[in-house]
Amino acid sequence: MTDGAFLYQLITIIVFLIPIGGLVWRAARQAGKIDEHEKRLAKLEETYQSDISEIKQSINQLNIEFTKSFTELATSINFIKEGIKDK
Repeated sequence: MTDGAFLYQLITIIVFLIPIGGLVWRAARQAGKIDEHEKRLAKLEETYQSDISEIKQSINQLNIEFTKSFTELATSINFIKEGIKDK
């Protein structure tokens, strides 16, 4: 093999490896971005779960308060009915 042929093959190999190296580098960057997005999603999911939990607690508290109010209202109406019947 002559020096010219060896140099030609070396340049050919380098020319073919540069795009492959670029693809590997881009794939590594994309993998890093995917990891970053997965971390963000996990954080958002945690935040949303805590928000949902707070909303559920608020709704339960409202249900308790409304039930208490309606019970008091029903008691008051029954008391008024009994007062009307007595007259």
